[in-house]
Amino acid sequence: MTILDYSENERKTESEADFLEVRETNDGIAVVLDRTIFRPASGKRPSDRGEIVFAEGLFVVDHVRMETDKTVLHFGHFKREIFSRGESVKLTLA
Repeated sequence: MTILDYSENERKTESEADFLEVRETNDGIAVVLDRTIFRPASGKRPSDRGEIVFAEGLFVVDHVRMETDKTVLHFGHFKREIFSRGESVKLTLA
């Protein structure tokens, strides 16, 4: 389950989270964090886009989806693929 920081402050455009894992799914590569400001699509509103910045890595978020267990998957691609589980990362909305 991902903590939904956007539900507390909808105007927040930057935040920090802890990196948990990378999942390879049928829909592409997804990053899982302990918390997020990225909102999944809802109705006619598209999901948020932006970046997840690691100490030496960068993941570009193209779309976001929430799983039935309330885990948020951040789909996109790595520009620099260097990360460690538990690493603190910076989240920035586009």
